[in-house]
Amino acid sequence: MHEQSSEERELRSLRARAYGPNADIHDDPVAMERLRLLEAQSPRDFASSPPSTPGPAAWPDEWDEDEPAPAPEEAPPPADHEASTPTPVPEAALQAPPPAPAPRRPRRGALLWAGALVLALIVGAAITYTTFQVRMGQVGVLAEDPDAPWPDTLGARSEGGMVFEQFHGLNVLLAPQFWSSAEPSLCLFVLPAETDGSLLGIGCGAGEFDPTAAIIVTADLPDELLERFEVGSALQFVLHDGEVVVYSDGS
Repeated sequence: MHEQSSEERELRSLRARAYGPNADIHDDPVAMERLRLLEAQSPRDFASSPPSTPGPAAWPDEWDEDEPAPAPEEAPPPADHEASTPTPVPEAALQAPPPAPAPRRPRRGALLWAGALVLALIVGAAITYTTFQVRMGQVGVLAEDPDAPWPDTLGARSEGGMVFEQFHGLNVLLAPQFWSSAEPSLCLFVLPAETDGSLLGIGCGAGEFDPTAAIIVTADLPDELLERFEVGSALQFVLHDGEVVVYSDGS
């Protein structure tokens, strides 16, 4: 039986440190260099240098399981014992109340929903105001003129008759009319202020519909009206809440 020389025993020991389960040769540059040298002199065909990360996959064939592997070195104790001692916490810090939690910010979804609700309310109010007060083409609002005379053209003034403010040389009146029912129909009449008996327009209401009269601006109407509106344009007079709202399609 072949008797191992001291170099062979040294080689086996270094291989154990390089390839064994407790490999630690990577921490010993001198041992690693010695292993390279011995393996280069050995007749066996080994790699010229140990792997950078030794492990079980690099275990050599000739490893003797009966030979104990060198024990790993224990980590040295800390040089300064005082450095490992925890710093005492001041008593005032232990008695201080925990900081109050930061206020929660409202979620983006809640902000968007609230903004949409406010916008819907604003739009709804704007539509209502536009519908009843500032509809596109509105050019005037005529209040009742209780001191204005009732024109003779319409005969005697009936109960509920109203005269409104003049509109650029035009008179607008409200007169109840009995057509074919016992209930009177409220009707708007439009005629020149300096009347010659001519009637420019008339319109009556029914149920929830307001009395509405419309006329076409012609060249024979008062000059005051022609200075404001073009010939051929249309004017509409609508009774609403006791006032007459005037609209123009050419304003």
